[in-house]
Amino acid sequence: MWILFFIAPLILPSVARAAEPAAIIVLLQQQAHRDADLRGAPLTQKQLDSLQKISGVDLIPDAINRDGSHRLRLPEASVPGDVLQRLREDPMVLYADREPPRVHDDPTTAGAQSLDRLVILFRDPQLRDLSDQGGEFPALRKRELINRAGIPLYIERPMSGGAWVLRLFQRMPVASVQAIAHRLAADDSVSWVVPAVRGRFQTMPNDPLYAEQWPLHDPVAGIDAPTAWHWTTGSSHVVVAVLDSGVRTAHPDLRPRLLAGFDFVSDVWRAGDYNTRDDSAEDPGDAARKDECSPGAPASRSSWHGTHVAGTIGAVANNQQGTTGVDWASRILPVRIGGKCGIDPVDLADAIRWAAGTLPESNAIPANHHPAAIINLSVGFHGSCPPYVQDAISDALAAGALIVAAAGNHQTSAENYYPANCAGVLSVAATDRWGGRAAYSNYGRAHLAAPGGSLGEARDGGVLSTINEGLTKPANEGYGYKLGTSMAAPHVSGVAALILAREPDLRPGQIFNRLMRTAREFPNGSALECTNGGTYSCGAGMLDAGEAVGWIEP
Repeated sequence: MWILFFIAPLILPSVARAAEPAAIIVLLQQQAHRDADLRGAPLTQKQLDSLQKISGVDLIPDAINRDGSHRLRLPEASVPGDVLQRLREDPMVLYADREPPRVHDDPTTAGAQSLDRLVILFRDPQLRDLSDQGGEFPALRKRELINRAGIPLYIERPMSGGAWVLRLFQRMPVASVQAIAHRLAADDSVSWVVPAVRGRFQTMPNDPLYAEQWPLHDPVAGIDAPTAWHWTTGSSHVVVAVLDSGVRTAHPDLRPRLLAGFDFVSDVWRAGDYNTRDDSAEDPGDAARKDECSPGAPASRSSWHGTHVAGTIGAVANNQQGTTGVDWASRILPVRIGGKCGIDPVDLADAIRWAAGTLPESNAIPANHHPAAIINLSVGFHGSCPPYVQDAISDALAAGALIVAAAGNHQTSAENYYPANCAGVLSVAATDRWGGRAAYSNYGRAHLAAPGGSLGEARDGGVLSTINEGLTKPANEGYGYKLGTSMAAPHVSGVAALILAREPDLRPGQIFNRLMRTAREFPNGSALECTNGGTYSCGAGMLDAGEAVGWIEP
């Protein structure tokens, strides 16, 4: 289940330089591997020399992370942002990023949750091979696992990346499940084990009252899409995956753009379509009754979240109806990961790999014949980036996919939420109708800002896109307004698709840098001003589609 967390903003020094990291992490193409934690391969002198030449500074190897990435300390006088940009340009670098934060649960809210699943990765390569092959977990090892856990559990299924999903026979408080994880992790045969805590879509409710798509063309708060369309309106060779609640495939403003997707929701109770994983990414609605998701939780309407996100990226243009997307030609790959009561992070990890084309075909899951170049994640989970999600992201980056994620809607540091805080992910904060930081938007660990919408005295600040008009079950296909960093992220994904249409050979790191380098300054005088650095940073600036797509390398 999911729950909204409220955490006090971090108190950081007021000097922007103090917020810069003293070290960076870098993952090289040849060191991204399922068994990276077993290999622990150090940088060779040749690799270190090459990284130092690219970055222009003396990098000091400090540690090897579990996923095979390297922690490198920087000289005191260096500017980390400049170093990261130079490293991302190199083909041998999968990601160069700030260190992912370690996030602890808020003790005032964590106890309100109850969990029944964990994800475990064993050190034994044979068990990893068995998982990848969809095999049966050995009975003897299962009994050993139960003895160590001290509580009955069973192996629910293998998952991508060589890991296994464990399920308890009853839901328990977070602290109890964490204690079980600690007992299992104490054994030398285990690489890591973590609880699977559900997340939520990064949106906010809004009434559908306004008729203009200001995010595309407003001279102050918009992204200047018309200038980008002067260069290109997109290419059908570019695939953008929308990992979300599914889409309404019958929507006339989406139907011509959609590829055949997949439904990764593995829980029948949450799925809403009376089955588990299947080859239909149709959104049946995610409405929930009072108390259904957690004790005291109010009833909720269906969000049609994925349909709204997909429309922002690529609603059909020039069809004399509805809205237009940022990109007019790319193919949209719908991947359903969420139903009522939120999103399972295990489903998220499998879906990321499938969207990127790296998940092996099996009897249960067919191969993805249309790997995505861009993966949009308008979702959020409280906590540190779990190893199985980080590994899935690294696999997708290695396959050539740019990962764009919503920074979150909790008015606090984005460091507290994943996938925005995962290494290699382009995190997007939200701006309002006047170009300032949207009041709900997370900040800090954000790379870029884009329109997410707001409601104020003018009552015209929502983001308009495709929806279904049903309150709980599907009804008429229509259009509506939403707010959130969920609405900001797909603007970035759409512009990334336009960039690839014009320059199809760009790698994820190059697109990442292009979007940041061409961002324009935040306007002065808004209610909540964004900064480029420090506690309330919204990233490098505001997304500028015209500059990003029309960029000519100096």
